[in-house]
Amino acid sequence: MAVPYRCISSHNPRYEMPGSYELKPIARQVVVVTGATSGHGLSTAHMAAFRGARVMIAARNEDALRQVCNDICERGGEADCVVTDVSKEADMQRLTDRTVERFGGFDTWVNNAGIGVYAQVLDLEIEDHRRIFETNYGGVVYGSTIARPVRQDRHRNGRQASRSRPPDC
Repeated sequence: MAVPYRCISSHNPRYEMPGSYELKPIARQVVVVTGATSGHGLSTAHMAAFRGARVMIAARNEDALRQVCNDICERGGEADCVVTDVSKEADMQRLTDRTVERFGGFDTWVNNAGIGVYAQVLDLEIEDHRRIFETNYGGVVYGSTIARPVRQDRHRNGRQASRSRPPDC
């Protein structure tokens, strides 16, 4: 049974965004999670898989990614993985293409990957600022713009979610 979902703005709970949606039960979804080897991404991937979703996980660290994928599969979940740097458009396209090839598309896409540093702004090299921006902003833009048309071709009831702050360290 689909769960009714009303989209409420987190910035202003009185503002309901247009439309209401019937979300598939998680056990019938394909879920893509970026930044899936630690923190919220790891938890999201595990929780989705253990509730029956088929998951495609993505991260930069291949060894850690394969370990998470193997762990999900050994516990009875269905998972696959793609080494992905979310700051690279080609990597995000490859993640999308592989998900469509492997699972026929996806229902939920979680833009979770992010990096953060603890330093004074003026103490960072400009290249560090660029890397943070390209990962935290570019990753969400690439994930959202590449994934949306594919998700909409599959059906109109999927969701995309993005973290709005750097991951906890």
